[in-house]
Amino acid sequence: MSRELSFYERHKQELIKEGTDWKPINQVQLELIKIIEKITETLEALKETVDDDNLYADVKTIDTYVFDSYQTTVKLCSCLDCELHILYMENATIIRYNMIQLYNFIGSVKMFSEYKDEIIIEKDYLSILTDEHKEFKETFIKWTTHFEKDDIEDEWNLF
Repeated sequence: MSRELSFYERHKQELIKEGTDWKPINQVQLELIKIIEKITETLEALKETVDDDNLYADVKTIDTYVFDSYQTTVKLCSCLDCELHILYMENATIIRYNMIQLYNFIGSVKMFSEYKDEIIIEKDYLSILTDEHKEFKETFIKWTTHFEKDDIEDEWNLF
């Protein structure tokens, strides 16, 4: 019985098949997909440890961040080997928003844990999520340096 390939594995194979896996932007993008998969795994594991009646971090709240992680993965995959600057920028904006939301969640849980002097989420999970978020942000910044401006006009004049 074969296991299902991860987003990372599927898209790496796709880029190899197309002969574009050598492009730096695609290599960094694959790194981002791998990191967001780690974040999703951490969030899924975290869900198993929280009480459903926890005001600050219940299963439903964690599910929101799991969904955002999946959405981030899909956005990253949708612009693999893309040629349009505007698509990169639109997806990067959504990805950044999702990751800022996760960062705010981590910070809020840390703050409420200290304020209430109780464990809302195990510190190990907060530490792991903080490290994974930092790694994602650093790689994301590296990824955006590879965006090449083109002549396509942004009708909304945002990018």
